[in-house]
Amino acid sequence: MDESGLVDRYLEHVRVEKRLAARTVELYSLDLRKLSDNAAAAGVPLTQVQNAHIRRWVAQMHGGGRSGRGIALILSGWRGFYTGWAAKAWSRAIRRRTCGRRKRPSHSPRR
Repeated sequence: MDESGLVDRYLEHVRVEKRLAARTVELYSLDLRKLSDNAAAAGVPLTQVQNAHIRRWVAQMHGGGRSGRGIALILSGWRGFYTGWAAKAWSRAIRRRTCGRRKRPSHSPRR
């Protein structure tokens, strides 16, 4: 799945499954477009963005005059994308590509 497809599916997820307001979905869309643009400018795929990238982009937004509250709202949208839904989508895609079964964890007997 390409990166724009992940973003589109996430926005559909928050609109339909989480039932967020239309304005919230619109703001998430703008925030994720900003994330995508920053990643493209840095030459980094969305799937490989690191903390250092995020810190740099936050510093640039702060230097550009964006308020702390505005930055916090943008980061909230980015965090939801990365920690929630997209992480699950990526892990499902990776599991489909791997051959072989996942090993079950071994449990030591209880005493």
